[in-house]
Amino acid sequence: PKEALSPLLRDLTVSPAGCERQIAYLVEEGFTFLFAREVEQAVREGTRLPEKSVAITLDDGYIDNFEQAYPILKKYGAKATIFMTTVTSVFGLMPLVLLPGAGSELYRGLGGAVLGGLALSTVVNIFFVPALFSLIQDVQGLLRVRESPEEEPLPQASGND
Repeated sequence: PKEALSPLLRDLTVSPAGCERQIAYLVEEGFTFLFAREVEQAVREGTRLPEKSVAITLDDGYIDNFEQAYPILKKYGAKATIFMTTVTSVFGLMPLVLLPGAGSELYRGLGGAVLGGLALSTVVNIFFVPALFSLIQDVQGLLRVRESPEEEPLPQASGND
């Protein structure tokens, strides 16, 4: 398998058989499957999670998430969160937005909106957010200088000592 070619791939991937063994084990042990957003919500609100709970994440949104992982998750009634990269999203949507063909008419508007949002988000994150943080730091520095109490002059020593 391709995982054997690289230690990095081997450490970051799980074979379908390995995935099924792990999911089956979690089900047999009575774990509660949670979406990542459920864990985040519990942390934000300070609520307790079930004692035996697990959040499964799949990275990059590659086709094997759907072709191999999804049937296993469905078989065991497990939840998982797929984290999609911007590159995966853009290159996945580009054909639907730009090329004619089956499905493109149906998804062109949605794909255009998502691509536009990704483009705007990229520009904002690369250019505006750093500039805004810099501006905030400058303003905070000025406010600190203005709020610091002015030092009172030391009393002058008299010649009578």
